[in-house]
Amino acid sequence: MVADRLRIPYADHMLVRLPAGLDPLRVAAAGDNLADGWRCVVPALAARPGGSVLVLGGAAQSIGLYAAGLAVAHGAEVVDYVDHRSERL
Repeated sequence: MVADRLRIPYADHMLVRLPAGLDPLRVAAAGDNLADGWRCVVPALAARPGGSVLVLGGAAQSIGLYAAGLAVAHGAEVVDYVDHRSERL
């Protein structure tokens, strides 16, 4: 959520202050899209280190890109990324 005002009942336990100078729009997807990308590849790579990963990008836009990057960062031997949008390839 990106807004000037937002009610978050458990903010003391759920929010992390951004470092000074970091644009909130640059990290807005960290709360959900990045977590979804993580869930898609990291547990499987933990079970099969060095495995191959196929990411089908598309409708969710950034989730596939996060998944591909996380696969590389977590030691996938091969990462194939398929998408119909050339700007994401």
